[in-house]
Amino acid sequence: MRIESGMSRVLRPMVHRSGKTHSTIEPNTATLLLGFGPSGALGILRSVGDSGALIISGRYPEHIRDRHSLPDADIIWLSDNPGIKYESLGPGDLEHRIVSRALKHLKGGGALLLDDIEYISVQRGFEAMARFVKCLSDAAPHGKGRLLVVADPAAFSKKQLGCLVRFFDRVVTMDPEAKNKSRLSSLMLLSQAYLLDGTGEVSYRYVSSRVEDREMVCVTMVPPLRLRERHGFLCTEFIWLTEVGQGRDMFRPEKLCCDVQRALMRRLNSGSRPVVFLDALDQLLIHVDFAQVLRFVKNIVDAAAVRGVTVIATADLDALDTAQRAALSRRFDLSSKCV
Repeated sequence: MRIESGMSRVLRPMVHRSGKTHSTIEPNTATLLLGFGPSGALGILRSVGDSGALIISGRYPEHIRDRHSLPDADIIWLSDNPGIKYESLGPGDLEHRIVSRALKHLKGGGALLLDDIEYISVQRGFEAMARFVKCLSDAAPHGKGRLLVVADPAAFSKKQLGCLVRFFDRVVTMDPEAKNKSRLSSLMLLSQAYLLDGTGEVSYRYVSSRVEDREMVCVTMVPPLRLRERHGFLCTEFIWLTEVGQGRDMFRPEKLCCDVQRALMRRLNSGSRPVVFLDALDQLLIHVDFAQVLRFVKNIVDAAAVRGVTVIATADLDALDTAQRAALSRRFDLSSKCV
């Protein structure tokens, strides 16, 4: 972990023999965590010792509580998915309900972890996100609050990153080699979301070998008949994105965030738990902008998490720019190449 000075004092890391490094987060400070995954950032939050910390994140709250040992954390789920068990607020609530809750918590002396600023930036614009972060960093010194903001530096330009850094007292950068390198070993054993780097024949064989005879619903731009003939997918229902012809489960790609999403949600609400396969996400950029693709992916991943459903998505990550790759990858629990 590399520690860099911001506007004031420098964090003093405590190195443990386990190989994990926890940082002492003092009151009245705003800290930017660059390059941290969920485990690292939430581990630092646990080290603060505030059992009533507020977390604003796009990750499903139950996953945060169960997987990261934070059973008492207060969580605002950054999601347009209607909250049943958990409070959910979308990016459209940024300047109103979200900022109100966050400011109240910080001024009361609590710790606040803000995750997924990349998603906010894509959906609302960098300027709106930066204003929100600046507002929170200004509030941290009042009432001995602690603000932690997680960011992937690859998701922002050098100019944007320079703007963000100036809002913070401290910046903590995770060394690339310190990140966990997980493999897709037990893909179908956990109801999680997976991003596979690769498209075409290799990706279809990869997915088919892991799904086998499980029920699946696939959103694709490839004619379903072709996929069935070449790769089986006998237990698969298709939602075909096409501009040629009309019919049941055939939609224009431009309707991704309305008709396509509604069709997939109807399938998820039918009572069964099929694997959701989102095929070749990069090809959708021919028809819609990246913000719509990311919003569609986020909404489906969120809905699947609530229902305990596995999501598998494929994309040619080389077809995306650096910021798009970073923002898309953060929507998934694990990324891997199709090999």
